[in-house]
Amino acid sequence: MSKVLLFILVPLTFVSFISAGGMFESEGGIEKLRAKKDWFSRIFFYPLTYEHPEDWSHDISRILTIPMVAVFYLMSCVGYTQYLCTSISSKVSSTIFAIMFSACVYVVVAA
Repeated sequence: MSKVLLFILVPLTFVSFISAGGMFESEGGIEKLRAKKDWFSRIFFYPLTYEHPEDWSHDISRILTIPMVAVFYLMSCVGYTQYLCTSISSKVSSTIFAIMFSACVYVVVAA
């Protein structure tokens, strides 16, 4: 039963991450994180704020990095992503991502 749940939850969680991350970036959340100047914020948010070289054509690889998912998940769990977003849809999508990711972790640990 847990394999069936993971088969359903993992793709849906990936889609919710892509949509929540895209909405967060389109609302200017990345620029708000880049504006932080203290050393802890710059180190902690580095997976979300690093810049690609000009000649790099694989922009989708930025979304697929594991540290970015982990940082975005932690931000969504504590409500910081929701704090930085202004629209209700962005807040809801990041909350849904956090819930679905937590459900995936729970199913893996409980199995």
